[in-house]
Amino acid sequence: IRGPTTHHESYPSLSSVTPRPRTRLLSQTATGSYSPRYMRCSRLIIAAIFAALVSPLPAAGEASIHLRYEAYWGGIYAADFVLSMGQQANVYEDRFHLRTRGLVDLFIKLDVDAESRGQMLPEGTLSPRHYRVDYANRWRQRALTIRFNRESGEASATLLTLKDNNPAEDGPNEPLAAELRTHVLDPLVSLSEAIRRLRNHLAGGPKVFRLAVFDGRRRFD
Repeated sequence: IRGPTTHHESYPSLSSVTPRPRTRLLSQTATGSYSPRYMRCSRLIIAAIFAALVSPLPAAGEASIHLRYEAYWGGIYAADFVLSMGQQANVYEDRFHLRTRGLVDLFIKLDVDAESRGQMLPEGTLSPRHYRVDYANRWRQRALTIRFNRESGEASATLLTLKDNNPAEDGPNEPLAAELRTHVLDPLVSLSEAIRRLRNHLAGGPKVFRLAVFDGRRRFD
């Protein structure tokens, strides 16, 4: 991963970064399985997210940060992606866009565009209100929306399939119980919250924390 190219004024750009994050998935609650093709495409997205996780961040008080990366796979230009995290008063808006390039694009043609909006609560935690991701590759085109109930905190997902050349790959897709979709984060804002928790740790706060994430189909802790 090469980058990031930063677009806020008070932080220097880096010419290259080689992140080697150590991560551990504590638990996973699911009622279905993703297709092997989806998982192959997701590896590139996951690599992009973890690269952004170790990016330089704006100093406290700055309203937004925009990071652009170029991803190389075996020396081949594979993709570029942009991560934007913005905040005004008590409202946040995060955006993420990834597109494959070169030979990888010739075979996969992956395009992901995601946005998350919500509130920054008085205690400093992020409370999502709306999440949408448009996902397309050579075989499939979908739009997923997650809405978060202000009163109960329950998340509800709506999936719109515009194109699917092989729906049999999806496997079973039973909905999760409501209690597993309550007081959860969407995948994009969970990145911002993880960065906030890490910065808090560097300032002397707890070094262990748990995030509950709902991606529209599964819950991850």
